[in-house]
Amino acid sequence: MPSPTTPSVLDRARHWPEERRREAEQLLEAMEHAGADVYHLTVEERRLVEEGLSEALRGDLVPDAEMEAFWRRHDK
Repeated sequence: MPSPTTPSVLDRARHWPEERRREAEQLLEAMEHAGADVYHLTVEERRLVEEGLSEALRGDLVPDAEMEAFWRRHDK
C-alpha cells in the first residue's frame, strides 16, 4: 500500500504508455464484469490445479524455450 505521499497505482498509470494503459483497462473491466463474488472451482478445475501444483513441486515444468514459443504464437 502506498504511503500517504506516494501516488496510487491508478494515479501513476496515467503516465504509462498507451498500450499498457489499454491492457490495464481491459483487466479492470474484466474484474468489474466478474463482480465481487468468490469463484468456486468445479471438481475438474480443482483436480487440474492440484495436478499442476504437484507437477511444479516435482520440478516437472515446461522448458523455457517451449514457453517462449508459446508466447510468440499467442502474441504476448
